[in-house]
Amino acid sequence: QAVALGHTLESKVRFFTHASHELRTPLSLLVAPTQALLTGESNPNKRANLDLILRNSRRLEGLVDKLLTLTRFDQSNDEELKTISLSAIAREVAEQFSVLGEQDTSFEYDIEEALYIHASREGLITIFNNLLSNAFKFTTQGRVELNVYASQQQAVIEFKDTGRGIAEVEASKVYDLFYRTAGNTNVEGSGVGLSIVKKLVDKYAGQIELQSTLLKGTQFSVKFALVSSPKQLQTQHNNQIKTERHINEEDLATVLIAEDNDELRHYLHNELAAKYQVLMADNGKVAMELMQKHVPDLLITDLMMPKMDGFALLKEAHNCRITCHIPTIILTAKGDHESRLKGLNHFALDVITKPFDRDELLLKVDNWIAWINTYHQYTPQEN
Repeated sequence: QAVALGHTLESKVRFFTHASHELRTPLSLLVAPTQALLTGESNPNKRANLDLILRNSRRLEGLVDKLLTLTRFDQSNDEELKTISLSAIAREVAEQFSVLGEQDTSFEYDIEEALYIHASREGLITIFNNLLSNAFKFTTQGRVELNVYASQQQAVIEFKDTGRGIAEVEASKVYDLFYRTAGNTNVEGSGVGLSIVKKLVDKYAGQIELQSTLLKGTQFSVKFALVSSPKQLQTQHNNQIKTERHINEEDLATVLIAEDNDELRHYLHNELAAKYQVLMADNGKVAMELMQKHVPDLLITDLMMPKMDGFALLKEAHNCRITCHIPTIILTAKGDHESRLKGLNHFALDVITKPFDRDELLLKVDNWIAWINTYHQYTPQEN
C-alpha cells in the first residue's frame, strides 16, 4: 500500500511539473505581445482591456511558478541543507517588503542578530515571502509585523497582521493544496503558498503554529532549532584563502561590492573571497572613489544607498573614461518592472531582485568574469 501511494504521489508530481512547464510557453506568448500592444496603444478603452489581459496572464504565471516550486520541493529530498544566517535572510526579505509599508499598511520588523539554523537559503526565502505576502494581502489597512528572536534554543519567527483573520474551523485546512478560506475568495491568490510553507517547515524539522481571530488579525509562528555560528570555520577558510591568494594575487579578478547593509555586504564578501579580490563600499561615493583607484573587473551595487545612490553611481561611472567599461550587476529590493528597466537604462548588464538566489548570483559573477577574461585574450593590447 505504501509503494502504491508513493507511485500515486510521484505521478501527481510529474503531472503538475509537465503541465506547469507546458503552460509557460503559451503564457510567454500572451504576455510579450500584450506588452508590445500596450506600448503603441493610446485608446483608453483598448488599453484597459490590454491591461486586463496582461494582469491575468501575470496571475497565471504566478500560479505556474508556485506549482513548479511545490513540485520542486516535493522532489528535492536530497537538497543540501547548510548552516545559514537566519538573521541576514530575514533582514534581506524585510527590506524588500518595507517598500509596501509606505502604503496604507505599516510594516515594522525586529530581527535579532547572529541567529543560525540548518536549512537552505532558497527554501527559507520562500517561507518568508509567502507568509509576508499573505499578511499584506489580507491587511488592506493596519499593521504587519515581523519578529525574529531566540528563545529556549530555538529561533522563533513571528508574522503578525491586523487583517481579516481566519475562522477557527478553517485553521486546520489552510495548509491544504488549493484551499482558500471563506470570505477571501475575492482576494487574488491560488491556495498554494501555505502548502509550500508547511512542506518546507517540516523538511527543516521545524514547527508552524497559527493563531487567528476573525476581523482582528492573524499570527503565524515558525520555530527552528538554533545551531552554532559557522564563524570559526569561516575564519579558518578565509585564512586558507589568504594564504593561497598571497601566491598568485595578481591573477585574481577584482569585484567591488557597493552595499550599505553591513551584514549583507560582508556576506557577499565571504561568498566571493574564495575566487576573487573583493573591495567593499558602504555608499556610492566611496564606491566611485574605489573604482577610479582600483578599476575592478565587476561592480555589484545596491540602488538605495546614502550620499550617492546606485543610479547616480552608474551614471558617473559611465561618464568617466577610467570606469566606463566596468560591467555592473544591480542588487535591489525594488523588483518592480519600472525599476528593473531603469537599472538597465543606466547601463547595468543585469538586475537581480533581493532576496536573491545565492547560486544564481555566484554563477552570474563567474560568467561575467569569464567573459571579461576571454574578451581581454582576443583584444589587441595597446603598446
